[in-house]
Amino acid sequence: MSTFENTKILVTGASSGIGRAIVELCAADNAQVVALARRGQRLAELHKLFPNNLYPLTVDIRNREELLDAVSGLPKSFAPIDILINNAGMGRGGDSVYDGNPDDWDEMIDTNIRGALNLIHTILPGMVAKGSGQIINIGSIAASYAYPTSNVYGATKAFIRRLSLNLRTDLAGTGVRVTDIEPGVVETEFTENR
Repeated sequence: MSTFENTKILVTGASSGIGRAIVELCAADNAQVVALARRGQRLAELHKLFPNNLYPLTVDIRNREELLDAVSGLPKSFAPIDILINNAGMGRGGDSVYDGNPDDWDEMIDTNIRGALNLIHTILPGMVAKGSGQIINIGSIAASYAYPTSNVYGATKAFIRRLSLNLRTDLAGTGVRVTDIEPGVVETEFTENR
């Protein structure tokens, strides 16, 4: 038996980079993977690689109602979720705060913070009810180490770090675990755009 056989995993930001790599790894190991992203065409291409154990879900995690509807409509073979990998995120700008664009800040806050919270709020009650589960938040080394122009992006990832620590205290005794992974620079589309 494989490590993830029959495990139901939801991965956000699944259309590229780290998210796509996680989806491919888990699906290749026979997990039932819900691949969630905004770019439906990319998810369709990914689905062709794993037609039997990948469920593409095109949704914007910033839209709480749309997300809740999409997740509540998952087929039984992909629900309830055992592992949530909160990977979707974005970095905009590359400016200092004094010459930055508040619209970029809003987009990062809405995606990196509100989006992650929307997923946790949607998935966590089911995990607590069944007494098991794993939330893996993909943060960033920018949460702990400042670098020029990382201002708002780093702050959103520091929020994810603190949220993960606080969730652990809330979930003590429930059987649900929380992990925060903080990668550094990775050669992905995200890094090219940032």
